[in-house]
Amino acid sequence: RNRQLAGSDINMHVARFFEKIGEPGLAGEIYARILERQPEFLEAGNNLAAIYIDGGRYKEAIGLLQSFLARYPGSAELYANTGTAYMRSGEKEKGLLLLEKAADLNPYLRRASYMLGIAYMERGEIDRALRQFVKYSRLDPYDPEVHRILSEIYRQKGLLKKADIEYNEAKKLEGLL
Repeated sequence: RNRQLAGSDINMHVARFFEKIGEPGLAGEIYARILERQPEFLEAGNNLAAIYIDGGRYKEAIGLLQSFLARYPGSAELYANTGTAYMRSGEKEKGLLLLEKAADLNPYLRRASYMLGIAYMERGEIDRALRQFVKYSRLDPYDPEVHRILSEIYRQKGLLKKADIEYNEAKKLEGLL
């Protein structure tokens, strides 16, 4: 048992390394092997599902995430990833409900705030989207993409000074100013 746990720790580090260097396929293979030996390993399952989502394999991601949600119903990250998978697969309403559940469980979860902002924008709920992106920018002030989004929202609302501030912040973070 101890060897198995030590092996899974090493494998998790190797899988995370492969993700960081842009090799999600190799990372996914390692996560899948970990789950064969330890099907309850939440982090490995969640990380594998995130790779599936990024690769457009939404059905696989949703199936895996739902199996983990049945075992870990209090995991905000699982709800956020499941909501993201549904959103990207085109099931927007189902995704929105799951993302809202994730935000209720953990109001500081960046993925939930970002994806809720996207969902609200797609629905035309600009003020709700704005609140989510402002919240996200407080949670991750170094993400230039969210500053670009905020710039566009402020521009749509006619708040040009705020739009310029956000635009310049995005450029600064990208090293272009």
